[in-house]
Amino acid sequence: DKKTAADPSSSSAAAAAAATATPGFIDKLLGPDLLDSATSRFIMASLWSIVACQLLLKIINEAYEIRMHAIREYGMIIHEFDPWFNYRATEYLYEHGWHAFKTWFDYKVWYPLGRPVGTTIYPGMQVTSVIIKTILGDRMSLNDVCCLVPAWFGAAATVFTGLMAYEACVGTTLPKTGRGTSSDGVVTAVQQSTDDPSRPE
Repeated sequence: DKKTAADPSSSSAAAAAAATATPGFIDKLLGPDLLDSATSRFIMASLWSIVACQLLLKIINEAYEIRMHAIREYGMIIHEFDPWFNYRATEYLYEHGWHAFKTWFDYKVWYPLGRPVGTTIYPGMQVTSVIIKTILGDRMSLNDVCCLVPAWFGAAATVFTGLMAYEACVGTTLPKTGRGTSSDGVVTAVQQSTDDPSRPE
């Protein structure tokens, strides 16, 4: 009876031997000695980083292309009322300078009252466009700069949204890179839904 009694240590050893004898795909690919080492973690992290970078570049490109759709379809044309107002304010700032802009009272809008544009506008977009135009000089007109700013800043907003998500996911179970890339995809999808020309108003 003692000979036939089950020996727990021997059964554990047999199970370990069976597991060693039937290696999986990762075992065959990397080898058993490499799987538990720092090298394997580095390889997996590198592969994940490459995939995440490829996805990030694709998403940024999509964010840019979505904003470029109307320009490729209709040319360098500013559409709708608000963009025209912003372009006119940008043009005034570019031609007259900051001091004249911040004290500008426009009698041609809100007729017959007029509007103190300099004190009732958020000038960040106008100032940024003028700075870009000043840097580019004669290589691009102010109209073209204002048309392309949404595409440039759409891609930039996608990047910074991903960076914020990357920073905010410290301590979570998902990888930082995966969380940031997912947020970039969401921003791109939102831009596509708001810029879809076939979407009913």
